[in-house]
Amino acid sequence: MEITSLHDIVLNKSQNLQQQLYRQIVAKIITGELAPSMRLPSSRRLADELSISRNTVIKTIEQLCDEGYTTSLRGSGVYIHDKLNHQQLTRHRHKPAQVFALPKLSNKIAQLNSLKRDDNKNLPFSPGLTAIDQFPFAIWQQLLKHHASRKLLYGYNEIKGYLPLRQSLVNYLAHSRGVKCDAEQVIITQGVQHGINLCAQALLNPGDRVIVEEPGYISAKRVFESYQTEISTVQLAQQSIDVDQLNQPKYRDAKLLYSTPTHQYPMGGILSADQRLALLAWAAENKTWLLEDDYDSEFNFCQKPVAAIQGLSDTAPVIYLGSFSKTLFPSIRLGYLVVPKAVSQHFSYLKGVSCGESPLVEQAVLAEFIDEGHFTRHIRRMRKHYHEKWQHLQQQLKQLPNNCQTVAYSAGMHLVLKISGIDEHHLCQFLLNYGYAPSALSDYYYNSDKQTGLVLGFANTNGEQREHIVELINQYLKQQQS
Repeated sequence: MEITSLHDIVLNKSQNLQQQLYRQIVAKIITGELAPSMRLPSSRRLADELSISRNTVIKTIEQLCDEGYTTSLRGSGVYIHDKLNHQQLTRHRHKPAQVFALPKLSNKIAQLNSLKRDDNKNLPFSPGLTAIDQFPFAIWQQLLKHHASRKLLYGYNEIKGYLPLRQSLVNYLAHSRGVKCDAEQVIITQGVQHGINLCAQALLNPGDRVIVEEPGYISAKRVFESYQTEISTVQLAQQSIDVDQLNQPKYRDAKLLYSTPTHQYPMGGILSADQRLALLAWAAENKTWLLEDDYDSEFNFCQKPVAAIQGLSDTAPVIYLGSFSKTLFPSIRLGYLVVPKAVSQHFSYLKGVSCGESPLVEQAVLAEFIDEGHFTRHIRRMRKHYHEKWQHLQQQLKQLPNNCQTVAYSAGMHLVLKISGIDEHHLCQFLLNYGYAPSALSDYYYNSDKQTGLVLGFANTNGEQREHIVELINQYLKQQQS
């Protein structure tokens, strides 16, 4: 029996025609509209009826034949396969879909599901977002075009990372941060979060004590918690880690201390040279790993940043952590660890097991970007660019009432605005209605004694937006008082 027409098939010309035709014919087979042994119209006729190319129809019929819905008889045509059990297909159509209970997920998933999610990271005033419009994309694209044609970059490479990039980092970090290492000690990562995760896997066992700053980088704490460690917090002094507080007995058994000494996150303090030496001595004496996150070290506006702790001793129990997400652009997803030579191979094995290699073409582009001086020039230009924005925002914030206090050290891409006696999350939602996404200061605290306010990322903002957000904060505070 031949089907006289399939004219009731409706196709959307803006979508894949072959997929649509395939799905609709299969649906007709399942519902019984196309019964076994029925003959389909010829490909030419069906193409004319549906006003599509004959090639699209032929490919659809080939797919139907390959999957057993139809069969082709030479010289006769294409038929609905006579082996299809029509009654079974019909019963399937009327029978409710069976629901299978999936096996349980890990406890870690349940823990992560309870966390607050931030879907507004690309909005103005979101902390950590760079001035993307200032990046030299023409130069980057030129380098990318050059390396994209290198066939050697499309195979496998070293787990530690592309050797020329690691060598470039050795030279850059020695000159800019006083870091002492060779290429074997550098592990290329997929960003800061990946680096912290590798350190947690390599250094920590369940039940180990980890010290974090209060307030501090909440995502680091979440990584450590996911490995079932015990978290202890250490308060700040002069908006950076209070090293003297570490002499308390409760900190002596710590396996790892995570710190942002060059630009404390989020409060912005810079740990002095003598305090860095004291922190290093404490870590060595207590046999505690020191994870040094050199956050925003490149953007110190008024002075050369204090040298990295890692470079203060050749035998220091320090792992140095860095990223290009803030210096270049977030989506590059490249960072690095500098680890002691004695453990570098262990970190390499661990990276191989956990994620494998990092994207190779991007590493080659970045290596040349650094070697040709583009990176240093970009940092120098952005330091001036961010300094101007930092000054302007501070000037605007002076208009706010007395319960607002600006915390702004001479570095970074954000500043903190302490505001007493407010519901900061309600204020954040109010600002989000206008397209601005600062973070609530209390979200950076781990314990109950929290300060309230806003963390304002100013890097990806213009002057009008900075003036506007201050007007909105003022408006909100006045509304709360009335």
